[in-house]
Amino acid sequence: MNQDMTFTKKIEDNIAIFKLSGSMLGETEGGDFKVKLIEVLDSETKRIMIDMSDLKHINSTGLGVFISLLHKVKSNQGELVFAGTSATIVNLLKITKLNTIFHLEPTIEDGIAYLKK
Repeated sequence: MNQDMTFTKKIEDNIAIFKLSGSMLGETEGGDFKVKLIEVLDSETKRIMIDMSDLKHINSTGLGVFISLLHKVKSNQGELVFAGTSATIVNLLKITKLNTIFHLEPTIEDGIAYLKK
């Protein structure tokens, strides 16, 4: 059985880092995450990294959550980076051509370095 998605948030060097774990399979799993990310955009920082190293599965509804978040980040003049994505999720992003709209970095360190530029 798929584990529901959980997340943690920390602010480091004015970069909000969200670490996702489990499975992002719907609006329910993404709802709290989406609310917290929007709160960060409104108050703390415009640079956001999503650590996907512990995210096991994502489906089309989960991808839709990410697309709406990207739109929200861009409309707030922010920047969004995915880091540590598994080969399975990278492949899904390539198949759906979403790798052309999301910025992917192979490691958490690379994601932070990119956002510090």
